[in-house]
Amino acid sequence: MNWAYLRTAALLPLIQALGATALLGALFALRLHLQGGSSRAALHRFLRFTAAALAATFVLACLWDARPTLRGLWGVARGRAADDYAMGLLRDGGQGFLARNPAKAAYWYRKAARQGLPPAQLALARLFLAGDGLPRDPAEALHWALTAAAGEDTDAMVLASNLLRPTDPARAAALDRRALALLLPKARRGEPQAALALGSLYFRGGGIPVDPVEGYAWMLVAARHGLPPLQKVLVILQARALTPAQRAQAAQRADILVPRPPS
Repeated sequence: MNWAYLRTAALLPLIQALGATALLGALFALRLHLQGGSSRAALHRFLRFTAAALAATFVLACLWDARPTLRGLWGVARGRAADDYAMGLLRDGGQGFLARNPAKAAYWYRKAARQGLPPAQLALARLFLAGDGLPRDPAEALHWALTAAAGEDTDAMVLASNLLRPTDPARAAALDRRALALLLPKARRGEPQAALALGSLYFRGGGIPVDPVEGYAWMLVAARHGLPPLQKVLVILQARALTPAQRAQAAQRADILVPRPPS
């Protein structure tokens, strides 16, 4: 458990519970005043009521804030592949109330992968390749990458191509070409991750000709349509491999490929 997160996450429900308790306590105090009677007995009743109200409203506020998590846990209990994969992501990244645990991430990824979920198969392949939470096993990594690639996962195609290139360059090239065909329409719609992956393919080559200008153009498209900060750093690093003339040409090409989004 990520106890530091839990302590922080409990603050908002606690504040909500205190606010609700104050309102309920005021109403209850008004009722006691109207009823009259012993002030000592009324005070005891008021304290018991506010303690119960605080506990009840805190629990309800916690449950309300945690409803996406509870839905996910219900899905995990039912064995839904998407929820098993989500649990793997939580354990892989140490997100929310769970501390990072790659071994448990691998367990959940494997459950979802065996149910045929390509993103989980790709995640499992990456763990096998890195030896993170599992013994390093490039053969198992290739197996799961190819399995995910068969499910039309373009990232898996790229990973499988990288793993196959030393031993089976023809098959690796075929995977690159298939990834290109799937990424191109998404990138033309301005989907940043597809455009970034397409740009990386053009820089790397393999099943398609190396074209750094075209590659940087697609990376510019990706950056313009929204990338996380670390991926923007990748675009900056790739730019350093180009001459100023190539960068200018790529910028013009990017405007042709996908018009700039409205500012």
